[in-house]
Amino acid sequence: MKSGDIVKHNHVLGKLVKDDKGNLLFLPVNFGRYYYHELDVVTENNIEETTHEEKIDYLRLEFNWGIVTNVHCVGEYVIFEYISNSKDSKGITFYHAFMDYKNISISYHTLDQCLVGTIAYKYDGVNSKAANYFYKMIGMNDIGVKGDCIMILFEQITEKLTPEELESAYMDLIDWNQNGVLKMESIIRNIRNQYNKENNIEFPVHSMANVILNEIAKRHYGF
Repeated sequence: MKSGDIVKHNHVLGKLVKDDKGNLLFLPVNFGRYYYHELDVVTENNIEETTHEEKIDYLRLEFNWGIVTNVHCVGEYVIFEYISNSKDSKGITFYHAFMDYKNISISYHTLDQCLVGTIAYKYDGVNSKAANYFYKMIGMNDIGVKGDCIMILFEQITEKLTPEELESAYMDLIDWNQNGVLKMESIIRNIRNQYNKENNIEFPVHSMANVILNEIAKRHYGF
């Protein structure tokens, strides 16, 4: 057993996390923010392995991007088909991927695109452009899939941000994380709305956090 594994403890679903001393702790599903001292220290003797169905149940319970209407499982990939509950994209259907039951934090507009994007993520990392090239090679944009891949956002929006704008976006993320609400006047909303208007799509605002963080990593660490 390792940190990140979905398990059961005292018949409750949850996930293993590791504290700063290397102890494995049990984090119950939907526990929210926590301090290490609030969690039970566990060992292999007092936790249970979970079935595939139980892992899906855990992911459903933790999923807060919308209402899950269908679950697609292909090998190590789990894809939630869901109806967004975000104010900016409410009622729109998206596809959200997990790999080995780990959330990759990217949503797509179609199941096909989600499969391609997740495979590219697996083999080429979060900054991969392979999915975007594949979409263009097979003419996927011609059937209405335009601008949904997160890499397109890297190229068309975040690369154009000045250092000051990127810093402002990062401060918006911190405020969003602390208060649970992204300010209406935030630069993140502004660039997302501009992109949607220019490309006639509805890219979910909650996906912008990954976009900003990956651009920071790319500029400062060369990822």
